[in-house]
Formats: sequence, structure tokens, C-alpha cells
Amino acid sequence: MWKKVREIKKRSKRKNWFLTSVIIFFLCLSALLTYYLPTHYFFKKASFISPVPVAIGGSNDQIEHIRILLKKNNIAFTTVSAFPEGSFTVTLAGGEEIFFSQQKNIESQISSLQLIVSRLTIEGKRFSRLDFRFDEPVITLR
Repeated sequence: MWKKVREIKKRSKRKNWFLTSVIIFFLCLSALLTYYLPTHYFFKKASFISPVPVAIGGSNDQIEHIRILLKKNNIAFTTVSAFPEGSFTVTLAGGEEIFFSQQKNIESQISSLQLIVSRLTIEGKRFSRLDFRFDEPVITLR
């Protein structure tokens, strides 16, 4: 008699464990679906990144500081603009684009620009883009 009672208790424990695990599984599945469907399916954002950066006004003091440094180093430029990711773009008189990082020293970047432009001029090479936002300057030649 005691064996039958023990077997019934074991069976009920097994059934309770199985039922509990099934309920937890479906609760997790429903929670995941209630999160995933509204955020990723119905309100899907654009899946592309524009190749054209969006210019912002930037700090006029920083832009003016860059203009002064460029004039001081005798670098002919047409425009200076700031971008949201913390970088500046300078368009030179020849149409070349220069990207400066706000996290680095602007004066050292401009002196590096002057050195690179003079060396490329001596070698007879022309560049279209020069990027100082990385550890080493990236030069795109024409």
C-alpha cells in the first residue's frame, strides 16, 4: 500500500514538473513575441545608412578656430563644417576633402595636413580625401 502511495506521489511530481516547465516555456515565448513583433516587425526603421553625411551647425568657436589655424598655416580652403559624430570637414580650394577628429588636437592635425600636402606636392601626387579621424591618416589618391 505504501509503495502505491509513493508511486502516485512520484508520478504527480513528474507531471507537475513537466507542466511547470511547459508553462514557463510558453510564457517566455509569449514575452519574446510581444517584445519582438512590435519593435522589429511593425516599427521597422530604414535599413540603410545614407552615404552623404548630414552637416550640423557645430560650435562656431571651434569652426572659427579651425579657420584661423588654416589661415595661419597658409592652407587655402573654401568651407569648414561640423558633423554630429564629432568631426569636422574642410574642403580645400582644389576640391579635396579633409576630415578632422574633435577628440584629437586640432593644431597637430593641421600641421600634419600641411606636411602631407607639401610631400604629396613634391612627389607630384594629388589626393581627393584625407582622413585624420583614425590613428594613422588615411589618404585617398586621385
